[in-house]
Amino acid sequence: MYLELFMLFLVSVTQIQGPEIRPVVTFIPNWSPIFSGENIRLICAYRRPTSAVATYTWYKDGKEIQQKLSENTLLIKFAETTDDGKYQCTLGYTGLSDPVRLHVSNWQPGQVILQAPPYIHEGDDLKLRCHHYFGYLANLTKFYMDDTVIRDWGPEAVLSYENVSLEISGRYKCIKEVLYNSRYNQHIGEASISVKELFTVPEISVSPFPVLEGDALTLHCKTSYGLSGQLTDLRYAFYNDGETIKQFSELDRYYGQTDQLEDFKNISCEVTGGRVRKRSKVLSIEINKVFTEPIIKPELPLMIEGDEMTLTCNTRFIPGTQQDLQFAFFKDVRNVQNLSLSKQYIVSHAEVKDSGNYFCEVEMSTRNLTKRSKKLYVPIRGQNSEQKNLAPELIMIRHVLSGYILIFTILFIFYHIKFIKSLEVVNEYSTAL
Repeated sequence: MYLELFMLFLVSVTQIQGPEIRPVVTFIPNWSPIFSGENIRLICAYRRPTSAVATYTWYKDGKEIQQKLSENTLLIKFAETTDDGKYQCTLGYTGLSDPVRLHVSNWQPGQVILQAPPYIHEGDDLKLRCHHYFGYLANLTKFYMDDTVIRDWGPEAVLSYENVSLEISGRYKCIKEVLYNSRYNQHIGEASISVKELFTVPEISVSPFPVLEGDALTLHCKTSYGLSGQLTDLRYAFYNDGETIKQFSELDRYYGQTDQLEDFKNISCEVTGGRVRKRSKVLSIEINKVFTEPIIKPELPLMIEGDEMTLTCNTRFIPGTQQDLQFAFFKDVRNVQNLSLSKQYIVSHAEVKDSGNYFCEVEMSTRNLTKRSKKLYVPIRGQNSEQKNLAPELIMIRHVLSGYILIFTILFIFYHIKFIKSLEVVNEYSTAL
């Protein structure tokens, strides 16, 4: 009892993430149906390492029929029609296998049965056998699929396919010449063949959702096994915009930080097992900002010596996150105010030397996020009685206007003198006359 509990614990802590792994019932020989009187061995196959003292339990049609220590085989000798049914097995610490049907056909002289594996998955090699009862002679065999001849008369009673796909599913029939009562008679065997998926097309999901920057992100590539797929090792790969971000491995998850995934737009995953490879649909990820890039802004557009200089670091944030934000201020490359809850940097009496390129940083330590504003040049003007209340632009305009006025005055005086002299010349001429 304690040993089985320990084995259960050992399996649970060492199990690799992925679809549920359960045992699978297989046949040796791998045919169904069989004739009454024939022998068959059922195997409880399990892909993971098992304990040497594992207990195998067998069920037929839901009822326990055998329990053996370290014995994964159920042997049926000289089968009877009462052995026909659905078989399952378990190792005790695993789930119950899917049911597998064994058909036992009551033998009749000259009868033919078309035998196939109890389950067929994409990528399998498939053999169909047109089987007659032991002790009778047979001649030629012919095979059909959906009433179309796929192999004409020949001596070979087995029809083989390699690496099958879902498309070969259908209704198969064989006709075989069997010697009975001193003559060859044609007998028919039929079977419905359904090729199943080895595993389903994977689906990729992301958590948490919605995704916020700074989140610890998990991508999950989810698929499910087919009936006997549990015997197949699956491997998973992850892609972003077609580029590989995680090579094939047994882990069906990818872990990362969203600050590593800023360029992640379209993610997908791929699963491979045996000869089969399938890729998920593309999932677009939108990483939502917890807060925007900050903007540094002065309270006064123009400042002179003696003014109070107040710089504010503005950002927009998701409600409920403001208490996690801290602000720092820098002038040129020097830190002038360390991280704090205050989003303002204040110099009570600004001086010309306080002029410079300022920027701020906003940090959210809980998410390991830091964002920096663009640089802003803040000038502090020196005091001057003539310029105290003038903006630099107005001073420039004043200088330009002063220049124009000076030129206008000079030109006015010049032309005025010239005009006076002209009048004097006219007067002198008039006097002379």
